[in-house]
Amino acid sequence: MENVLSNAYTSNIENKINALSYPQNNAPAKAQLLNNLRTLTNKEAKISLLNEVKKLEQVIRQTNDKIDALPYPNTVNSEGARYFKNQLNSLISYNEIENLVPEGLKEKIQEYKNILNSTLNPFPISARDYGLKTRLNSLTSFNSIQENELRW
Repeated sequence: MENVLSNAYTSNIENKINALSYPQNNAPAKAQLLNNLRTLTNKEAKISLLNEVKKLEQVIRQTNDKIDALPYPNTVNSEGARYFKNQLNSLISYNEIENLVPEGLKEKIQEYKNILNSTLNPFPISARDYGLKTRLNSLTSFNSIQENELRW
């Protein structure tokens, strides 16, 4: 009887892991969590993992929303958003997921986007569309290399 209950509990946790809203259905993070579950033998460890999975569901959803809210010029297919979603697919740590999208990135992208779309922008339209917007679409952090590329 104990074995049946343990299997049912494990199955419930597996279902919750498989239901996590990672951008990719077969995300490597899900496989890692499932492997972690299979190594657990006692009920307390399984309860701890279940609580962790519940927290992960919330933070994954919030991070997906943050990524989707980034105002890249090419919102449908931006390299920056793809980068973040690919990173998210492999993360299982609450803190890493929560801090994946740097604070202020949305505002920084919007600022550069406003400059590009401004009538005061000295660059010709073709340079904006094929050079500067392409670079802005791949902005993922505030590192000086990426920002310097935007400025030149």
